[in-house]
Amino acid sequence: MLIGWSGDGIAAVQQRRTTAHRDARGQFTEIWRDEWHDHDDRPRQWTLCTSRSRTLRGMHVHRRRVDQLVVVSGTLHLALHDIRPDSPTAGSSDFRPLGPEDGSIRIPPGVVHGFWFDDAASYLLGFSREWDGSDEWRCRFDDPGLGIDWPDERPLLSDEDAAAGSLEQLMHDFATDRFLA
Repeated sequence: MLIGWSGDGIAAVQQRRTTAHRDARGQFTEIWRDEWHDHDDRPRQWTLCTSRSRTLRGMHVHRRRVDQLVVVSGTLHLALHDIRPDSPTAGSSDFRPLGPEDGSIRIPPGVVHGFWFDDAASYLLGFSREWDGSDEWRCRFDDPGLGIDWPDERPLLSDEDAAAGSLEQLMHDFATDRFLA
């Protein structure tokens, strides 16, 4: 079943609910079928990621790549900010927890996103284009323009995320397709 975010969510960010089939041995959950997705959106690469407590990954955005996100264990808090000028939710932000029971999340190009972890978690990321670094723009997680109320002011960040510039600079570079490593 394909559903969009309810309420004040971000347009075109989609969530597919999944069904866990449980028995004494554990569970079986189908997380992906090609027939559920547009040919251009289907992942060409899957990556398994783990994050420690107090980790923040992002914020970043893609112009050409669609991300598919599935939480395997723990809780991931998904932060979103829409910079698509023609979107009905342009300028809007969203921040919500996701766990394994929440299915698959589709994040379209033009939606800045990041992941916060209160505790250790594992997740799968599917990319509609193989990752090569050429389709990624970053901004500071704590930029006031994002409107995200983070639970930690000093999270664990990658060197790239710690050195990221402003949301205003990201939007300028993204609009002009100027990649900054």
